[in-house]
Amino acid sequence: MKKGKSFDNLLTDLHSEPLPDAALPALSLQSEGVSELSSISAAEAHQLAQYERIIEEGLTTFLSVGNALMAIRQEKLYRATHRTFEAYCRERFGLKRQRAYELIGAAEVVNSLAESDSGTIMSEISDKSVHYVLPERESHASVLADLSPAERRTVWQQVIEKADVLEKPITASLIKETKKQLARPSAVPSRKKSKEVQKTEMIRRIRKAAADQDAPDVRVEIQGSWLLRHGLAEIWSTLRGRPDWVITETFTDSVTWLEARQLGLLSSK
Repeated sequence: MKKGKSFDNLLTDLHSEPLPDAALPALSLQSEGVSELSSISAAEAHQLAQYERIIEEGLTTFLSVGNALMAIRQEKLYRATHRTFEAYCRERFGLKRQRAYELIGAAEVVNSLAESDSGTIMSEISDKSVHYVLPERESHASVLADLSPAERRTVWQQVIEKADVLEKPITASLIKETKKQLARPSAVPSRKKSKEVQKTEMIRRIRKAAADQDAPDVRVEIQGSWLLRHGLAEIWSTLRGRPDWVITETFTDSVTWLEARQLGLLSSK
């Protein structure tokens, strides 16, 4: 019987200690298996070969491997050589039971989130459209594996919004923190909020207050040192209609939020 090589990169257990069954994805933890070996059709054999090729050679993403393992398990394409899916994974790829189900669970998470992919979402934090992305790391997807599809979507959308507001990449720790907030009973709100959540709420309030871009009391200060350093002193005087200005290092001027955008000093995003 052909036995695949043991993969030490993608197929290596990412966890320092074995995860308990409760932490594995919400699917049957034990394959039903087959009572006896039986032949598979030519079409099934072709499918199995494609899936095995993905697992052996296409280890570029956890998603492709997880989906291939999921299909082999669901369709029992292992039944020509093995009675159980677990034995097949162990002997064919050197994959332990837990690792195989972790990969399947992570792929299942991404697949369920992909059903909600509408391109963009309206952020409740910043009140603007945010690009909807899917988990690109297995460690990110695995954090969501024990949640229901509805809870996954809720947590993941909040993670995307927070990462956008904080202008930081999505991390497993951010996902875990957001997941913990969902688990807290709503009837007893936590009095101590994390610094990250506090910062997110403060930024949201500031952005709402600054939504009126014509507000005259929201101004941007321009310093002469910056104008001189970039050779913009004469240009600035002309644009401001004050050719008589003598711009020095200590010179300062200010423009409204709207004027700053029109001059290209602020992003229009």
